Amino acid sequence: MKNNKKAMIVIGVVGALIVFSLNIYKDTKIKDLDDVLNFKPNDFKTFGFTVNRDEITGNKAFEWQTENTEPVEELLSFLEHYKVKKADINEISGKENFEFMIFHNISKPINVVVVDENEMLIGETVFEVINEPIDMEWVKNFNQKYNNQY
Repeated sequence: MKNNKKAMIVIGVVGALIVFSLNIYKDTKIKDLDDVLNFKPNDFKTFGFTVNRDEITGNKAFEWQTENTEPVEELLSFLEHYKVKKADINEISGKENFEFMIFHNISKPINVVVVDENEMLIGETVFEVINEPIDMEWVKNFNQKYNNQY
C-alpha cells in the first residue's frame, strides 16, 4: 500500500513537471506572426487601423475602418514573414507607432498595438519581433493608401 502511494506521488510530480515544462516551451517558442494573430476570414466583420491618434475625429475609434477584407489580407500578407516570441516583460515602453483591430462575428477580436519595429502588444501579451524590424515605411504607405479610400 505504501509503495503504491509513493508511486502515485512520484507519477503526480513527474506529470506536473512535464506539463510545466511544456508550457514554458510553448511560451518561449518562436512563432510566425500570422499564426499568433489567428485571423478567421470566414468570421470577419470589420477592420480598423490607426497610425496617428491625432487624426481620429468625432466618435471614431480608428483613422479608418472597413468591412472589406482586402486591406486585412494585404496587411497580414506583409506581416506573415515576421517571427515573434513572447517577451519577458509585461508592459510595453515607448510611443505607439500603429494599431489595428480585426473584429469577428463570433470569435474574439484581434487587437494589435505596435510600439516600435521590434515590440508589439497582441491582446494583453507583449511580443518581440525576432527576425527583422517591421518595415514602418511600408506601414505608412499602407495607411495612406487605404485612409484615402475609407
